Amino acid sequence: MKTIKYLSILLLIISCKDDFEGPSLNDVFGPFELRQDFTNSADTINFEQENSMFFQAEFSKVMNWKITIEGNISGSRKEIIGYSKDLNIQNSTWNGNTTILPFFVSENCDVTLSFFESDTTFSTQLYVSGPKQYNDEESVLITDFEGGFNPNFTNFFQSTCTKSIESDNPSEGNRYLKQIGWCDWDWLIGYIDFYTQHWLEPNTLSPDPNLTFLNLMVYSDSAVNSLNEPNTLFKIEIYEDENLDNYYDSSSEDMYGLEIPINWNGWKMISLRYSDIPSLNLGNSVQEPDKVFKVRTLVLSDPTMWSSNPESDPQARADIDYLIWTKNQPILEK
Repeated sequence: MKTIKYLSILLLIISCKDDFEGPSLNDVFGPFELRQDFTNSADTINFEQENSMFFQAEFSKVMNWKITIEGNISGSRKEIIGYSKDLNIQNSTWNGNTTILPFFVSENCDVTLSFFESDTTFSTQLYVSGPKQYNDEESVLITDFEGGFNPNFTNFFQSTCTKSIESDNPSEGNRYLKQIGWCDWDWLIGYIDFYTQHWLEPNTLSPDPNLTFLNLMVYSDSAVNSLNEPNTLFKIEIYEDENLDNYYDSSSEDMYGLEIPINWNGWKMISLRYSDIPSLNLGNSVQEPDKVFKVRTLVLSDPTMWSSNPESDPQARADIDYLIWTKNQPILEK
């Protein structure tokens, strides 16, 4: 009987030997080597015709890795991060989108594979013959300024402030709208009303506020005021025409909006889920994207923060480009 009992205990110990938790000894202490070269599935990719491409490599151990794709002309950068022993179609697919603006264009791209646990890097190149098109059948393009500024978009800018179509530093296409100036007597630098009927694609938006996203690119030079705070605020307001009479009534119809401190340098994509935008006015309190009457963008600055010589101060600035509605997800996640 004792023999059977000892045999049972021995079998139990043996059966438990393979239940090992945690990383393997090789992943912790083993040397890092590249066992399969770092390559891409295509040397040339046209994202207008093909959905995606991917990268390949195999390592001697599990690693935290990052793939960085940088456009030689645009300066756009896409980053893909993962933790694995190899790169494959499941974990390193790229559909032509970007992490850091501007958008990619038709251009050569440098691709670098780096690791958080090692200084070792590997590189390759690829050519984007056709960049990704973000404006598809489920999006609604307000404007991209490629045809200039639509005079049907009413606007006002203080006498010390300007708006102008420029082409020196676009984030998408060849043109953008520059908005810059100072004002020491009012918060308002300037505003623009983008009326729905004059959008480049005046299509009806989805009625679901949880699935509707407003996206726009905003440029800043990260200027600060005398208190070392951002000297520019960017405000977005959305007005609904709930009775569809082609008029916004502030006493009975909804308006949603929010202010964003401009505290970055360069272009940044702002994406707002409609349902996350706070209400700023009384109406029926039901968010109805399909009843949007206009989108208003405002550039603001605290008038008390300008010096006695405001022309020499860092100017309030918030350039804009590529205003577009998307469905289901923000534009950079498409």
